[in-house]
Amino acid sequence: MRHIDYLDEEIERLDEEIKNRMLPFEEDLALWIRFPEWEEGLLNR
Repeated sequence: MRHIDYLDEEIERLDEEIKNRMLPFEEDLALWIRFPEWEEGLLNR
């Protein structure tokens, strides 16, 4: 059970780190998501 708790904490920590590292690209990502191909899933291959 401690191992699962540890993994949950690590996932939370990594999620926060990813979010912080993506902050400089937030505007670019918002523009990218506006492409119609993104919504159709063509760029998610």
